[in-house]
Amino acid sequence: MKCLWNIKSEKYKNKQKRDAAYERLRETVTFLPNFTIQDVKNKIKNLRSTYYQELKKVKESMGTGTGTDYVYTPHVRWFDTLHVILQTVTPTRKTLSNVVSNINYDNY
Repeated sequence: MKCLWNIKSEKYKNKQKRDAAYERLRETVTFLPNFTIQDVKNKIKNLRSTYYQELKKVKESMGTGTGTDYVYTPHVRWFDTLHVILQTVTPTRKTLSNVVSNINYDNY
């Protein structure tokens, strides 16, 4: 099922393989009889979104200058499991600040 989460995999780019994997997941959810492929896609999207929100909180808490005394710990039980999977395939991008500063730091 790497085709659903590993963006570096060739299978990830293959819509037929992804659709087949979505269908296999849908079939495993027998306790929800009306669970659709769209529900599977939405659940995956929600899990990723929550994962990235929690990861952002961890990273921001490490950069606050408060030291190692306080580093945010994710509250979702599955974070560590998903982190093991996604940390190796998640592309990291450098961000630029959109904050415009009028302060002249040359005087300090």
